[in-house]
Amino acid sequence: MNIKKPNFFIALAFLILFAGFFHAFISARLFDSDFWWHISTGRYIVETGTIPDKDPFSYTSDLQENKNLLPERENFILKQYWLGQVIFYLIYEYAGPAGVIILRGALLTMMLLLVLWQLKRWDVIFYISFILVFLLYLDALRYTGERPVLFVILFTPLTFILLEEFKNNPPESPHTPLWKRDNPPFPPLVKGGEGGLFTKGGFKGEYKGGKGGLSLFLLPLLMLLWSNLHGGFIIGNIIIAVYMLCEGLKIVFKKASYSRRDIITFYTATNLALIASYINPTGWEAFSIALSPKYVFLETGIQEYQSPFLLYLNKLSPFNYGYFPLALLFPIVVLLRNKRMDFTHIVLLTGFFIMAAKSGRYTIYYASLAAMVLGKETNMLFQSLFKRIPDTTYKKMVSAFSVLALLSSILFFIGVFKFQWLMLDVARGYYIPVQAVDFIEKNRLQGNILNSHPYGGYVAWRLYPWKKTFLDTRWLNYTLQSEYAWMMNAVDSIEHTKLPEGKMPLWKRLLEHYKINCILFDTLDVYGNVPRLLLKLPEDDEWVPVYTEPIAVIFVKNVPENRTIIEKFRLPKDDVYNTVIFIASEMAVSDRQNPRSLVTLGKTFHEMGRLQDALTAYQYSLKRLPDEPFVKEEIAKIEAELKEEKKNERN
Repeated sequence: MNIKKPNFFIALAFLILFAGFFHAFISARLFDSDFWWHISTGRYIVETGTIPDKDPFSYTSDLQENKNLLPERENFILKQYWLGQVIFYLIYEYAGPAGVIILRGALLTMMLLLVLWQLKRWDVIFYISFILVFLLYLDALRYTGERPVLFVILFTPLTFILLEEFKNNPPESPHTPLWKRDNPPFPPLVKGGEGGLFTKGGFKGEYKGGKGGLSLFLLPLLMLLWSNLHGGFIIGNIIIAVYMLCEGLKIVFKKASYSRRDIITFYTATNLALIASYINPTGWEAFSIALSPKYVFLETGIQEYQSPFLLYLNKLSPFNYGYFPLALLFPIVVLLRNKRMDFTHIVLLTGFFIMAAKSGRYTIYYASLAAMVLGKETNMLFQSLFKRIPDTTYKKMVSAFSVLALLSSILFFIGVFKFQWLMLDVARGYYIPVQAVDFIEKNRLQGNILNSHPYGGYVAWRLYPWKKTFLDTRWLNYTLQSEYAWMMNAVDSIEHTKLPEGKMPLWKRLLEHYKINCILFDTLDVYGNVPRLLLKLPEDDEWVPVYTEPIAVIFVKNVPENRTIIEKFRLPKDDVYNTVIFIASEMAVSDRQNPRSLVTLGKTFHEMGRLQDALTAYQYSLKRLPDEPFVKEEIAKIEAELKEEKKNERN
């Protein structure tokens, strides 16, 4: 068997696979709502030469009554991303949406390449690497938002790799291959310790010892850069701290064979890295903000802070085909490998496993580390199996797998390519309310705006300083966050279950208090829920709908100052309801698990007096989530109304 052909097939398979990855990452248009306040802040920093001490984009933040109850958190969020925001702003300014989208694709693809490179250095068999890298890609698809967190996603595996490089190649033994050391971290897969790219050893090559010390001293520079790009640098600090602790325990209990020089090098570089991460506008404030239970209540209802398992079970998120298999594989590998698995790796993965299980925002960090560690350990498990297989049989297996990998890569690339031109542009009409903000700007809608929080960043980018926002997705001020929720949910009172006679509803009092003249709604939130206020205002004579599109609705206050706008653009109230029905129906069809869009349809039909349609929508939602008490109550209420309606018809 000529094994050069399988070499070519596998190399080509990986080339096509990564081309498909990059294409998939740049296929989505610029959609992240956070992106806009990031580049608005970047523009502010570039134009003023300063990092903001308070939110410059919100008129509510200037009011003394809204003095922030958590000023340290506001300070941290305002300053933690400053360098990342400047980079994103400059790229957007000079290369437009295409530049940002390509940057997003490049950072995510480089993360996958780093993981593959480490698997290669560990001589992991190519088809194990192929599968694990693809699982990591599937999870990475959930992180295509154009935010500075992309740097965190890249730097997490890079930090791990730099530490592993030192651990496996300490400078004391510059020419000793790993498998000839007294305490090798892993043995070769074939006799003699040699492994070709497509032999039983997996990838070709052996470690060239002695370079670990040099690579380790890149850590301080990395942490200095990272801590000014994003507050997620604490993930890097956590990884470093785990290595410092676990490798230290190994030294104490004589489970590691570092020389004195190795130990000094290791702890000097890692301590310098931790110190370097302090050199940023907020120091180590990231730790107190992220780890203190004081701020946990602010995470309630935010999707990325919820458990991925609970989101799936509650039908708020589809099955995560990348993260869930990697989460399942970890305990299996630990059970099978037992004491032979590296202690540092067990501690590190256990910590990230728990973090990811509790909060979906951490799945990508667990997945990138797990793909490398579990790849190495799975490779070790397969070792004994392959030793029992004759060489000729093994070569046939490699040939078959290499052809299969190539065909799979080709089919995958065709699937993501779809022979369509890339749309390297803003996701207008889908996520970003470009036309709605055009309407506000063109018609110079005066007065204060109440904007849905996902649209705050884009309003700031387009209209600042002429018009400031109510708030945005940073949720800087808890007082404003609460008042925003009371308005959007049309809460009548927080003290009484029923509003006392003659008293103005709370939501109306707040609109009056903030002198709101214009309201910009997003039609549905990420879960498929409609703001109750959006369904209430069409029946209120004080407010007039003047603009609708599938993702946005605009109301203006019915006052003389808005007479010209109202006369020119006034819409029938059914246009608002039909807009909600349209987008909720689309969501209900595209996501056949989530019942919330059907609940929204039920609410909207009920508001319109279409009782039978409302009943049908609620019944369908109950099929998706059978134990939802609110839906059962609404069904009972509508059935009673229908009976009363039929009774009146007979009379």
